Amino acid sequence: VCDSADSRDASALVAQASLSGVLHAAGVLRDMMLRALGADSLGATYAPKACGASHVQSAAGTSQPLEAFGLFSSVASTFGNVGQANYAAANAYLDALARCHRCHLCRPEY
Repeated sequence: VCDSADSRDASALVAQASLSGVLHAAGVLRDMMLRALGADSLGATYAPKACGASHVQSAAGTSQPLEAFGLFSSVASTFGNVGQANYAAANAYLDALARCHRCHLCRPEY
């Protein structure tokens, strides 16, 4: 069992496996209106999706270059969705991480 939102767990899992690619599809929904959204609800949604993807990407990229790195995002990051500000934020982070990862793959000098 691995909690990818914990960098030590993600690193330990990656160290035990020989990875050629990563497919990250984690997600937790805690839908509520923005005025009711607290740090706990934001963290519960953001941690597995955004932090988890970042930790797995960092850990997997240290051993050898990945042949594939897939992230499951949502149109909520672009268009939003009622009651899903936390989910939209986590998916927007994934979109940015994917862009960053692509730059590193295509332009190693970055």
